[in-house]
Amino acid sequence: MKTFTAILVLFAGAVLAQPAAQLARRSGVCTDLLYSVPTCCSTDVLGVADLSCSTPSSASSGPDLMQSCGAEGKAPKCCTLGLAEIGVLCQDAVGA
Repeated sequence: MKTFTAILVLFAGAVLAQPAAQLARRSGVCTDLLYSVPTCCSTDVLGVADLSCSTPSSASSGPDLMQSCGAEGKAPKCCTLGLAEIGVLCQDAVGA
């Protein structure tokens, strides 16, 4: 019974800590819960995927993200997920 309780407490702690980790990951530019990953992308495919995406060198503010992406010749975006240079479900970054 003690083992079960210990495992239950462990998993409950992990579940409660997860939202805090996600909030810490958000930047000042991409604050939406779904679109929280700042990226620099060059090609948009019907708003579902963006190609040739990279992580910006700096994304502390809208103008900062715009400058970082502009140096690479890419557009500032806020994506749900970034996988192997593909941004999944992206939207234009607000303020950039």
